[in-house]
Amino acid sequence: MQSPTSILLIEQNPITSRMIQGLIQRWDYHLFDQCEEVGDAILAIDREGPRPELVIVDLNGPISKEELQQIRIFEFLYQLPILFLCCASLLEVDQLRKQARHSFFLLKPYTAIQLGRALQEVKRSSLLTRSKYQQFLDSF
Repeated sequence: MQSPTSILLIEQNPITSRMIQGLIQRWDYHLFDQCEEVGDAILAIDREGPRPELVIVDLNGPISKEELQQIRIFEFLYQLPILFLCCASLLEVDQLRKQARHSFFLLKPYTAIQLGRALQEVKRSSLLTRSKYQQFLDSF
């Protein structure tokens, strides 16, 4: 299986969305879709057919309980690696990290280089997880 190249972006701000889209294209990723809400993202995946291989969620402000519940549902349904771009405090990030299994975090403000490194980390982790899964399957 290939490394993640298809990204679903969940972002409400159109200016930030264009900036992130430009950055992910710079690193040869394909934009699967861009949605404003997690609920819209679930519909986009169901509508589009093939799934994205990675999700970027830009959280505005502190993480609400509703956002956390939606993210858990999203993660449970699709088992996709998620990169959160957040303004959250370290305490909130630690709390979210404990509850979100396949997730990575990048605190705002971040630079283009930091976003690129975070995407590479998600890619490496995704490849490692898939490799371990394949080794497990090959043992039978």
